[in-house]
Amino acid sequence: MIAFNNLALARECQAILDTTTLALNELSSATIVVNQQGRALYHTGPGWQWLGGNGSGVLPAQISDWLNLAATSTPCPALNLVSEAHKIRVRAVPTRHKERLLLVLTKEENRPPTNTLPDVFGLSKRESEVGRWICTGKTIAEIGAILGISPRTVDKHVEHIFEKLGVETRLAVAVRLHA
Repeated sequence: MIAFNNLALARECQAILDTTTLALNELSSATIVVNQQGRALYHTGPGWQWLGGNGSGVLPAQISDWLNLAATSTPCPALNLVSEAHKIRVRAVPTRHKERLLLVLTKEENRPPTNTLPDVFGLSKRESEVGRWICTGKTIAEIGAILGISPRTVDKHVEHIFEKLGVETRLAVAVRLHA
């Protein structure tokens, strides 16, 4: 009976872990638990790859150096890793175990060019931003997260874009704006 209960508990924990990992991936977020020596004990999502971690579980030198600096300053400043394709923000969060630290990673795709769309469409500045993100294939939820607005607000902007461009689909928006 004990073995059966342990198995059920293990399955429940795995389901929670799988759901949490899926949610983090959808939010372009990840976590890494590290010890005081900067060795990864656990990670969710693709965060380990984002940081360029190797198979030994040791963090890259740039991250280790930042962690050493972070240990001496309160509050700990975030680390921003920027490449041509994306920006990764790393925050160090203390845990109740003093020998462990939680790294919270958030990945943002670099924004498309900030040039405005042709004024002939009569789009507002925000509608132009939403339109550019539609052209990159982002979902309503992703656009909302990128712009810091609710998905419902993005929906409203999309409705206005459809009206102003005289189209009915997101694909038609992309075609029309790139024409």
